[in-house]
Amino acid sequence: MARRVTPKTYKEQQTSQSSGRSYPKFSDIIVNLSVTNLEVGEDKSVRLRLVGLPITYKEYNDKKWVPGQKGKTERVPFPDAHLNKSLTRIGHDDESQCPWKAEGYIASAKYAQNVLEYDAENKTWVPKILNKGASIFDKFQQWTDGRLEEYEDLDEDEAEDFITHLGVRMSPCVRIKALKKGEKAHEVEYTVTVESKPTPMTDEMIEILRSAGEPSAEQAAKILAVYKQDQEDDPTMPEWEDFFALGHDLDRIFKFTQKKDEDSSEPEKSTSEASLDLSTDDNDDDDEEEEVAKPVAKAKTSAKTKAKVSEPEPNPFDDEDDDDLDWTK
Repeated sequence: MARRVTPKTYKEQQTSQSSGRSYPKFSDIIVNLSVTNLEVGEDKSVRLRLVGLPITYKEYNDKKWVPGQKGKTERVPFPDAHLNKSLTRIGHDDESQCPWKAEGYIASAKYAQNVLEYDAENKTWVPKILNKGASIFDKFQQWTDGRLEEYEDLDEDEAEDFITHLGVRMSPCVRIKALKKGEKAHEVEYTVTVESKPTPMTDEMIEILRSAGEPSAEQAAKILAVYKQDQEDDPTMPEWEDFFALGHDLDRIFKFTQKKDEDSSEPEKSTSEASLDLSTDDNDDDDEEEEVAKPVAKAKTSAKTKAKVSEPEPNPFDDEDDDDLDWTK
């Protein structure tokens, strides 16, 4: 027999459901390259299988250029800092509509890409997000540029199975090593290595990606339409694979941060859209760039590429706001 719901039992049920709900934390789904807890000279490394192509966005922190003092910045709290505890803001795709740019905050180029991280201890793949700046994603682009250059010189038989991109079905894995060079947050040296042999995207790996997120049929159609449109502008893009749409919802996680207003009548948003702090203690390279662009490295590289990059200035913030990501909104 169905149980009657009284005001008391209704509240108890809602409390029970809320306390039992478990959402991933940003720190759990991001590839962790932080060297904060390492000694100088120690390093950590990860092995990743990239998925599809990355997205890019502009990230603003609470710094502005000091007028008349070239290269000098000062910290200026965001005007809505008392309402939004996140330590960074994501810019609008249309800069003319971006309040953070209009107010003079400094932007850096950031990239995010779905990946599978190899867990050597458990011998399995874990769906993650690689979220870094040009210090790492430049190296991926260098590899792709070099392979596309080599591809032009191949005959038809050689070109048939020649891989030119790192996120397609027969791509190799990449290994990223972060070496702690000093005590300051920016004193990190990255080494990016592309493996020489492919790691095919298996059905099992695709299902692991699917467990992290899968768009609806309508959303998938829109994603494909946008991809095809981008492909018309850049014919060097790889052919579409359905698994490109699987994994964590990057557009939702790294969406434009609207300026909050105390008088706003906007309904409360989920933590993934409203209060999630995407800053981390290992943010890299571009902190002081006012204007940013996609990596455009043209150096020819071999199938196995190594590159070292030192980061010029630290992001002074720690990852203090680690709210749960609520995927139900």
